[in-house]
Amino acid sequence: MSNVKNRMTRSISMPVKPKYLDEEKSLERSEEKEMLFSAHDIDQIEEVDEQDENFADEGNVCRRASHHEFPHNLERKSSQEHQQEQHNEMHPDEHGGDSNHTHRNGSKMETAIHSPCIYEEPDKFQFTYPHRVISSSGQQNIKFTKIPKRLWQYFKDLVTTTVEWKWRYTITLFISGYFIVWYLCTAIWYLIADAHGDLSFNETTGERLNDGEQTCVKGGDTFTGLFIYTMETHTSIGFGERYPTDECPEGVFFYAAQLILYIGVEGMLISIVYMKVAKPSRQIAKPKFSKRAVVCLRDGRHCLVIRICDRNEQQIIGTKVTVYLLQNKSTLEGEFIQKSPIKLTIEGDGNPCLLWPTTICHVINKKSPFYKYTAADFARKEFEIIVSCTGTSASTGQFTECLASYVPNEIYWGEQFTNIIHYNWKRGWYVVDYDNFDKTVSVGMPVYSAHQFHQMLKAARKKSREQK
Repeated sequence: MSNVKNRMTRSISMPVKPKYLDEEKSLERSEEKEMLFSAHDIDQIEEVDEQDENFADEGNVCRRASHHEFPHNLERKSSQEHQQEQHNEMHPDEHGGDSNHTHRNGSKMETAIHSPCIYEEPDKFQFTYPHRVISSSGQQNIKFTKIPKRLWQYFKDLVTTTVEWKWRYTITLFISGYFIVWYLCTAIWYLIADAHGDLSFNETTGERLNDGEQTCVKGGDTFTGLFIYTMETHTSIGFGERYPTDECPEGVFFYAAQLILYIGVEGMLISIVYMKVAKPSRQIAKPKFSKRAVVCLRDGRHCLVIRICDRNEQQIIGTKVTVYLLQNKSTLEGEFIQKSPIKLTIEGDGNPCLLWPTTICHVINKKSPFYKYTAADFARKEFEIIVSCTGTSASTGQFTECLASYVPNEIYWGEQFTNIIHYNWKRGWYVVDYDNFDKTVSVGMPVYSAHQFHQMLKAARKKSREQK
């Protein structure tokens, strides 16, 4: 009973600390699955590469523990359990003559083999995860430097530059744009009035020394008065005590040019603010990605699964999901390629239906870069998975792109997403529980890679046919 209490298993949800079981549950499995997880069949695998040979020689059976404590996810067997296994090997009759016995605790599947693998607690600084290219919020963590004529590149496409500005810069441009135009027009009117002599007075009598009978702008004999006249002209509130006259032909011409300038500047500033408000990233329903990805079995195949949904309940036209793997690699010629992108194949050609939350599934087969990744490899390797979702708004017709990324400590092995879609018989509609959108449950899954799993399955089927 002591070895049973020391045996640990995971609870139904992740991440949690392991719990002790008070009693051992019996395991009922088919004959084919029993042979599949038997250590006796591992030695019969013929086509095994160097990585698989190390796997078979060590007999390492490990699993992902609570991912919350990742990378401390390689569980160590307790000393009492190890002693109990050694005792079972020396006395196989106690287990019906079979030293290889399998048992299940809760949803966890364990297999005892001849040479159990006992992991030392890994150093928490042993695993280094890559710096994100895409942040968890979907922002690009990329900064370009030393670009020739960079400032000129921004001025060539000034509209796009201003739309991409932060709001504080846009508001500053919007307010300062009006004042700059007002002061510029006031200065021109001041020069026209000064050339006509409207600002010159006799120091003795105080009479105006202008050339004509009246001024170019009635009541515009000071800079402040001309500034007020300029604002009245721009806002079209009508003229009061200050209005233009036909005394100055150049003043009449500039008055017409001033109106055209006001219309252009005001239209540009309002358009910039409108485009910034109506940006696709603000207007279109931004899809929500799950905070973690999971690796589970689907129809006997290893699959990398990510959940996605349209949280604003707005249908996006032409939804396209693309998944890339960023990983450092070296060529045969010795060239080091940093963050080399590899496109991952997605079921359904990457065109999900976002009527409700759905999953993006990448099948780990022979063409997948994760084909030889074990649970430990998903913990130790340095890589980043980038997910891109593009679509068009049905209301505005604008195109947008949303990004998300996952690093190794955000990928759960032996987990699957819980079902959050239920039918309400009383109301007659489907109900989606968004509170459990990121919730996963533990499932029984071997820690072998897809390649090793297929080899063992092939050997088990071969042995089953021979026995028949």
